Amino acid sequence: MSAQSASASPPESIDSAATLASALERVRRALSGLRFGTVTLQVQDGVVVLIERVEKVRITSGGPAV
Repeated sequence: MSAQSASASPPESIDSAATLASALERVRRALSGLRFGTVTLQVQDGVVVLIERVEKVRITSGGPAV
């Protein structure tokens, strides 16, 4: 966590609200259907610039992995 003191955020513009809605939708899609793995967000200057999805597939000896 940052050591900066808390300050009031500037009012959110319509453009930044649309950008946030788009980022949230992309995160939702990255999580959709994920059974095992991680979704990592990279943020720069308060903006999501990268969403990384890593899916792990568990192999069992009893049958096909689903």
